[in-house]
Amino acid sequence: GGIGQDNTDLLRITGQGGVSFYTAGTHGGGTERVRIESDGDFRLSGNNSATNYGWIRGWDSSTGDMIISADHSATGTGTSKSNLIFRSRGSEKVRIASEGQIGLSGANYGTAGQYLKSNGTSAAPTWGTARFSTYAFICELNGDTTDAGTLTANQWMTRDVTHEQADPDNIVTLDGSGNFTLQAGTYFVEWSAPAFRCDRHTTRLYDVNAVIAKGFGTLEFSQDASSYASTASRGFARFTITSSNTYRLETKGNITKSNDGLGLDPNNIGICLYAFAKIYKESE
Repeated sequence: GGIGQDNTDLLRITGQGGVSFYTAGTHGGGTERVRIESDGDFRLSGNNSATNYGWIRGWDSSTGDMIISADHSATGTGTSKSNLIFRSRGSEKVRIASEGQIGLSGANYGTAGQYLKSNGTSAAPTWGTARFSTYAFICELNGDTTDAGTLTANQWMTRDVTHEQADPDNIVTLDGSGNFTLQAGTYFVEWSAPAFRCDRHTTRLYDVNAVIAKGFGTLEFSQDASSYASTASRGFARFTITSSNTYRLETKGNITKSNDGLGLDPNNIGICLYAFAKIYKESE
């Protein structure tokens, strides 16, 4: 190998198997600090070590990837527990740990379910917590020629919420009679329920255990004498419970309407959605 200069004033250093740079001694007794392999791999040695390296491959011919490794091996494929650390202005800003964890300002990996949150152009990112951790969707379904049921005047009528359309984390248990049970936590619940030919009507979310309403719906109107139309009352509630608790959706109207006061039958047009509740559980 040798040192030369080509006709473009580029300093060129050549070697049979690559180029190494040493400090604190001669080639035979010093410590290797930097090595450029013949295939272009770039290695930085660890403290006082000629065998442990941080490793950079500018382009991997088999994958097309650029690879940066802190695995303390000459090939970048070691299994030691090491971190890839990025520093700025005298302190650590970001690290990638041995299992792929991302640490902010050190070994701050956040907690399960958190997300990386931007704090704007002049502040470092932090770990943020999502408002809601999971959800469920429960509802009342009817099909073919089945009415939703009789609405009796001035009585709270339990909606037939017996179908679970979505519940990825099993936060809701239905009992088949319209009641549903939630476990300890904080919840935000939205609901809607129709009524037909009962004049004024409204809804509420009822706490079966405490025997009180947890939230009320909008006041709606469905003419009982002419210009018939089915209308829906909508509501929402937010609450916290410390143990399992049972709820149900209820409708109340002014005028009794037999068979279909809680909802018209689909008349063979297909399965129809009547009352429903969207339940969001907040992060702890």
